[in-house]
Amino acid sequence: MSTESANEQAQSISATLGGSRQRDGWRAHCPAHDDQHPSLDIAVRADKVLVHCRAGCSQDAVLDALKWAGLWHANEAKPASSPRRGEGSPSPGNDSNSRTPGSELPLEDYAEAKQLPVAALKSFGLETITYRGKKAVRMPYRNESGEIAAVRFRRSLSKGNGDERFAWKRGDKPLLYGLDRLAAARDAGYVVLVEGESDCHTLWQHGVPALGVPGATNWRPERDVPALEGIGTIFLVAEPGDAGAKLAESISASPAVAERLRLIHLGEFKDPSGLYLAARAEFPHRFEAAMRAATPWQTVADQRRHAAAEAAYAEASGLLNDPRLMERVGEAITASGHAGDVSPVMLVYISATSRLLSRPINLSIVAPSAAGKNHAADAAVALLPTDAVHRMDASSERALIYTDETLANRIVYVSEADSIPDEGPSASAIRSIAEANKMVYDVVERDETTGRHVTRRIERPGPISLITTSTRPVAYQMNTRVLEVSIRDDEEQTRAVLRVQAAVASGQAPTPPNLGPFHALQRYLQATGPHEVVVGFATELAERMPVRAVRMRRDFPKLLAAIQACALLHLCQRSRDDAGRIVATLDD
Repeated sequence: MSTESANEQAQSISATLGGSRQRDGWRAHCPAHDDQHPSLDIAVRADKVLVHCRAGCSQDAVLDALKWAGLWHANEAKPASSPRRGEGSPSPGNDSNSRTPGSELPLEDYAEAKQLPVAALKSFGLETITYRGKKAVRMPYRNESGEIAAVRFRRSLSKGNGDERFAWKRGDKPLLYGLDRLAAARDAGYVVLVEGESDCHTLWQHGVPALGVPGATNWRPERDVPALEGIGTIFLVAEPGDAGAKLAESISASPAVAERLRLIHLGEFKDPSGLYLAARAEFPHRFEAAMRAATPWQTVADQRRHAAAEAAYAEASGLLNDPRLMERVGEAITASGHAGDVSPVMLVYISATSRLLSRPINLSIVAPSAAGKNHAADAAVALLPTDAVHRMDASSERALIYTDETLANRIVYVSEADSIPDEGPSASAIRSIAEANKMVYDVVERDETTGRHVTRRIERPGPISLITTSTRPVAYQMNTRVLEVSIRDDEEQTRAVLRVQAAVASGQAPTPPNLGPFHALQRYLQATGPHEVVVGFATELAERMPVRAVRMRRDFPKLLAAIQACALLHLCQRSRDDAGRIVATLDD
């Protein structure tokens, strides 16, 4: 290697690793460890590139990391070109290197495959770089200010053996593609959401404002929903398959988006790029026609709910119209193996049903070890569909905060709540649910663009219901916000438990009941919601309640919610007022 080539390689390493020129060389971020403060010295001596980590990384570790990133080629003539900061580096070599067709992707090949002008793609910021020794297309992700916030590389056109078409710049996090075009979308009054970058390129080339979700699983409501503020209509190209359906569900989970969302169906074509490649000259008017024919998400949701309600009613009608419904719930609990007093389990079941009301009940089962508190909660939860419950048996203290699951109209079930600290992320998140039936949590994160730490609010809209089990009463801040239920621990209850255990051991346990109709009942209630229940006798009930304890101010609404939940379970047997609200009776 000549001195000139060594200098070029050193400069390339420095530029890639975010380095700066020093008096005797360069200083950059060491790739062998999480280097927050540049500690890698890079120097050229005669015709050699020398590297040294001031933080103590071994020479082998540094060289291995540089080789892995495609930055260390001691025997090559010179690097191909200088890379951008932090990207997989262009590796040394020349254009005559042999390559397998499809094993690399220069911009010209990408443009030919998508039938788009190279000049247009370059105007979108695309360019050819060398990633790990092979040509790839560099696609910058810009924020609303136009600054590069992340970079993704398109390495090939086909998936091949394992999908290695894409790679992110090391340390970059996915975000929406095309955020720098949001102003144009707001001016146009609409935006088209698509999966990936190539559909954006096709639509941008035809003047259509578009944003790309970099993969169906990369939609993040707390990050992406705010970007859509001020845009009147949000179109989503509904791609076929489970991934496309999951993306539509994720995007529509936010009410603020769902009311503006419309689904574009392209018939036999998977995406806009496919439609364009099939008939380029006709693409503008065909895509415009597809936009005009787009289906409002609310229509889709209503059709799905109607179909789900019909299917659930067919299975649960016997329960829904049975005046002995609550007795049948108790019988199912007993037949499932619960011993003795079913009252605690019934209370859990009623509280769980209240998740479908605007203000559900939070409940805590408090009992000594071995009293059966978890068994009681599990017996009630067994009567619910699995998607009605978000269970937390053992998880990190931030798992609930960062979950991608929708929690509205669901139960957060925390078994063994003794393990939850009184302070910290878990305590704050669960206390937020207990206080407001929704989760709000502020986190401090590092902004990848500015490098500064900023506060981000994570919200999980409700209503969310909380159910916990514990050997001791919950913390003081939550005590009046939960309905505390105890488990009998007298001799009679213990004897009943022993009898059930003996029946199982002797092979005389009853046949477990068919819980399908009970699951269908809850699905019917959910599909026909939201529900509102009025308690006409609430005023008289308020006059009869004991009022010596101040906490009654919070306990009385729990009683009313329990009455409303019972009326909701009997909705097919209850009348409705002029406003369509279910009217509770004294039976409830």
